[in-house]
Amino acid sequence: MLGTHPPSSPSYHLPTRAVAAGAPIGRSSDPALPAAGMIGAERSNADMSSQNVTVSVRVRPFNQREIDLDMPCVIHMYGNSTRLLPGNKEREYKFNYDNSFWSHNPADAHFADQELVYSRIGKPLVSKAMEGYNCCLFAYGQTGSGKSHSMMGPFGVERGGDSDGVIPRFGRDLFEQMAGATVRLGALKRL
Repeated sequence: MLGTHPPSSPSYHLPTRAVAAGAPIGRSSDPALPAAGMIGAERSNADMSSQNVTVSVRVRPFNQREIDLDMPCVIHMYGNSTRLLPGNKEREYKFNYDNSFWSHNPADAHFADQELVYSRIGKPLVSKAMEGYNCCLFAYGQTGSGKSHSMMGPFGVERGGDSDGVIPRFGRDLFEQMAGATVRLGALKRL
C-alpha cells in the first residue's frame, strides 16, 4: 500500500489499491501522515484520460474468518473519500483517491461490481493503448486483500461472464478494438 497504514492486527480490514495510467500523488488530509492519496476527490472519466497516474482503492467483502470472528468494518467510503476508523476509534484517517470502490456488501446501493471497476480503471487504458501509449495497471495490497479478485475475478469461475476482473475484460476490449482498427485501416487502404 502507498503511504502509512495501521499496524498489523486482525481487527483491520485494509483495502486493495490499484494504480493505473493520474495526477501526482498528494497527501492525506492528516498533515502528520506522509503522502498516501490523491489531491482532489471527484473526477470524471474524461479527466482520467488526461492523467499520467490514477490511484484507486477497493474494499472487499469479509472472508469467512472475519465473519466468524464478528470483525467490525473499519473502512467507510463516501464518493472518492475513504475513512479508516481503527479499532480504538480514537483517531480517524481520511484519504482521497481518484476512485474509491465499495465492494464490501452487494446489497448496498453504492456497491462497486467488477464492471464498474473495469469501466473506471481498465477501459480508459484500452483507449490509451490504442493511441500508442504504454500503459500499466497493477494491484498492490496485503495478502488476502482482494487483488486477484479485482484483477482476474473469483477463483474457480469460468471466464467470460459478469464476474471477470480487469485483465480478462481489458484483453477482450483490446483485441476487439484492434480488430476494428484493422478493418478500418483496410477500408482506408482501398480508397
